[in-house]
Amino acid sequence: MKNILQIIADAKLEATDEQKAAIEAAVKENYRTVSDYEKQTRKVETLTQERDNYKEQYDTAKATLDGFEGKDFDAITKERDEWKTKAENSEKDWKKKFEDSEKEYAAKIEERDFNDALVKALSGEKFTSDFAKTGIIDMIKKKGLKREGEKILGLDDYMKELRESQKDAFASEGKEPPIFTVPTSRGGTEEKTEAFKPSTVW
Repeated sequence: MKNILQIIADAKLEATDEQKAAIEAAVKENYRTVSDYEKQTRKVETLTQERDNYKEQYDTAKATLDGFEGKDFDAITKERDEWKTKAENSEKDWKKKFEDSEKEYAAKIEERDFNDALVKALSGEKFTSDFAKTGIIDMIKKKGLKREGEKILGLDDYMKELRESQKDAFASEGKEPPIFTVPTSRGGTEEKTEAFKPSTVW
């Protein structure tokens, strides 16, 4: 865009340096370029938008305050706090139930996996009866041993202890299961008859 001095030169008008300086000063004081005008316009538009935003906020705040006119603020605050407390307690209850449910599910899964690992570990053991086997399994569970994968940690050592302390529960090669008898009397003499002979359980 040409300035005023270029326009004067193009029009072949003569002007002294002093006149040129005076013309430039007058133009700057009284006129604005298109760029300056656009900047000023944008500034005015921004200020107008800010003014409208503040007015909208004022109107909203005023409408809110007008809505509270004549109401009991203490009662409103109390009701708000009560609902807030109910919401917080409800959230805590839900979280606790969810956590308890997760723990219960995890415990059942662990119990199942422990039992599977125990059955596999005892598959090579021979017991004198179902009752003996059940008793040994119950003792192992009460021992509180932990499972790692398909292996029960410390089971081998504990089984050695059980074979010593609960010898009657384990059947060895060539060893007959115990026979329980009851006394009978026939013709004045006492005899013993077999009452129960447990089967060997594998």
